[in-house]
Amino acid sequence: MERFLNLKEYLEFLKKEGELAVISEEVNPYLEIAEIQRRVIAQKGPALLFTKVAGSPYPLAVNLFGTEKRINIAFGDKCLRIIQQIAALLKDPPLSFKAHLKKGFSLLPRLISLGSKVKSRGKIVLNSEEPSFSTYPITTSWPEDGGPFITLGLVHTEHPLTGAPNLGIYRMQVFNNSETGMHFQLGKGGGYHLFFAKEHGTVLPTNVIIGGPPALFFFSIAPLPENVFEFLLASFLLGKKLKFVHNPFGSLPLFEEAEFVLSGYTDPFTLRKEGPFGDHYGCYSLVHKYPVFKCKRVFKAESPIWTATVVGKPPQEDFYLGNYIQELFSPIFPLIMPSVKDIWAFGETGFHPLAAVQIKERTYKEALTTAFRVLGEGQLALTKVLLVVDIKEDLRNFKAVLRHILERADFREDLYIISNLALDTLDYTGPSLHKGSKMILVGCGKKVRKLPQRVSPFLQEKYLCKPFVSGCLVVEGKPYSKDKEFCKKIAKDPLLLDWPLIFVVDNLEKSLKTSMSFMWSVFTRFEPASDIYASLVSVHRNRLCFKEPIV
Repeated sequence: MERFLNLKEYLEFLKKEGELAVISEEVNPYLEIAEIQRRVIAQKGPALLFTKVAGSPYPLAVNLFGTEKRINIAFGDKCLRIIQQIAALLKDPPLSFKAHLKKGFSLLPRLISLGSKVKSRGKIVLNSEEPSFSTYPITTSWPEDGGPFITLGLVHTEHPLTGAPNLGIYRMQVFNNSETGMHFQLGKGGGYHLFFAKEHGTVLPTNVIIGGPPALFFFSIAPLPENVFEFLLASFLLGKKLKFVHNPFGSLPLFEEAEFVLSGYTDPFTLRKEGPFGDHYGCYSLVHKYPVFKCKRVFKAESPIWTATVVGKPPQEDFYLGNYIQELFSPIFPLIMPSVKDIWAFGETGFHPLAAVQIKERTYKEALTTAFRVLGEGQLALTKVLLVVDIKEDLRNFKAVLRHILERADFREDLYIISNLALDTLDYTGPSLHKGSKMILVGCGKKVRKLPQRVSPFLQEKYLCKPFVSGCLVVEGKPYSKDKEFCKKIAKDPLLLDWPLIFVVDNLEKSLKTSMSFMWSVFTRFEPASDIYASLVSVHRNRLCFKEPIV
């Protein structure tokens, strides 16, 4: 991995590798740039640098990490090796201090260089101005979006009491030349900081970093524990201290290698309607009130470059980043949760709607205990459907995972639906914002059934249907508004008794076009407490028990 210290170094390297297309024709930040990026991502094309954006004097870089190749260029296997070294050190800590030094020697140069350094002067403060968001190349991605959104701003805040820093990416709808929405979510670092600021009757100082080294982008989206600092890990990966400059207009220092820094504060007492926004679940997030970010000063590098991304139906740029993050942190999961062998969240669904965990079940119902542990761990707590297996195959193979479960699950004991829980802010399948349910399905141990593989002629005459995998049938149904009893009826249809799991979709052909289209169609629209039916539901020891087929 090259040690890119800023965005320009990264773009220059991409250009040499043939991974950057420079576009000198004028393009429009309203819809056009986003559509170009979506088409390029679909073809696994290069990063894009637009040098002439209508209405702005600044160039715009997009699709920075939109292929596995660019992910490897930006972060490389060195990042993976460092995580593996840390995991090995934690898994088998040396008994003596001397042995500890010997085993950790390869990490020593990085450990010494950890942290940051604040200077009184630096290049980022040489060009500063009053905010004027209308002059920056801020994009509008979808026709019904509420306006232009800053989509790749690295939001830097500090805990009002402890001073602990946090860096995260939150969408920011532009309201005027100096104010935006700040889409803080309570379950994430910036949201926690804002909560404590409000508790103490104060605003939250906020810097928004545009551009910077790939390492900083990476750790701003990584699912880190609350007290693990993104700047610290970025300096660890780069092998040197991060340089900051004293901010003459605010309390937070300015990251020196940024292209832009928008400096101001987020006001927890001023809420404003934000949205709609076309999001990564493939639908629009609706209009809700969020706190307002008030920018007081903009600092710029020399010849600065703005950055943006596009979200929507996968695969988009976040799909590749999310998969890489999972691969990277996979050695850490067994150290945090000893009964876990592997965890995989499926980017095909937008990550949070569906995940699988591979466990080693040593005691009775340890699979369920592990599932509860997973659902209480950081951002994994946002998982809506969790599949638990003792499979030896790759968790990334969803068909193999599902087949393994269907051969083993006793739905009376292995299917759990937990209602009235918090749901991901972007998931609208629940009864109201932030509220919904979760599902755990366990498939461990010996096989309990032989799965059907083919659809009988009688079924084909009665339903438009096709298997997704052995034991899982997909049926095209009428819209719920036209037949509210359809799912109940097919759950009790004797012709379907051999199929343990049935999914009802509105378009069979589109849903089964690929595994990705099936997973996206089903799990982004599915809410366990309201959308599960069974041939029989009974109560045993105050718990609902389901008899297949499960619809």
